[in-house]
Amino acid sequence: MDEGNIDGSMLVNDGKKSDDGVCMDQLFIFSGRAQDCKLAGVDTAFKNCCKSEGKVFTDSVGALGNISTAASTISKVYGAAQEAYTYYTVAMQATGDAAVASSMAAQGFGDAMLVAFDPTSLAISVAIYFAMQYLMKACDQTSMETAMQAGSGYCHEVGTYCKKKIPLLGCVQKATSYCCFNSKLARIIHEQGRPQLKNFSGWGDSGSPQCRGFTPDEFAAINFAEIDLSEYVEDMVKKATDEIQKDVNQITQDFYEKTN
Repeated sequence: MDEGNIDGSMLVNDGKKSDDGVCMDQLFIFSGRAQDCKLAGVDTAFKNCCKSEGKVFTDSVGALGNISTAASTISKVYGAAQEAYTYYTVAMQATGDAAVASSMAAQGFGDAMLVAFDPTSLAISVAIYFAMQYLMKACDQTSMETAMQAGSGYCHEVGTYCKKKIPLLGCVQKATSYCCFNSKLARIIHEQGRPQLKNFSGWGDSGSPQCRGFTPDEFAAINFAEIDLSEYVEDMVKKATDEIQKDVNQITQDFYEKTN
């Protein structure tokens, strides 16, 4: 018997609009969506599908206006990984050589990724390892999406709940639930902004997380002087430093190529 009502859905942009495209209904800022990943249980061959394999996404993905765009990106990772996994299994059957099979899988994954989206927003090598590990664990796409976003700092953990029960046996599959946002910045503002507002009474229960965004009035009432953005700024500084280093390396390489 399946329990909980977490299906990855979120508020959609379906309100009334004026002829000029201005929203006439309730606005929500930094909306998230309820997501979960399965812990070790009968649905996962007793493997933990919530385990993070490392940071996959940066806020160049999260800066996009809609979390559905980031979710679409993750879905493409999953699709590419399925193709890579097919390469791997076929190569293993044909050659029996794990190294050759892994090389072919990586090539298949890379080809799919190049036509899917800009690889600068994704840690490709981590994503390959992450996705392949998840497919080998019999993890579903929802669990992979959630673990990727949580591992990248986009999600707030709400709790653990029983996702499936069997009569006489009890709970046979647990899951960890989250509210996931389109960026680390949105998650930070929610975690530190919600306690300032009377309208938010926590994050809901673990089986039904409360992940709505802020209304304009609520957002205006947040005292941003009390919001600690050091975690986000640290990431942005590192990203800027990495970009500068890439530019320096490219300039140096161009110089040597011209002088040789």
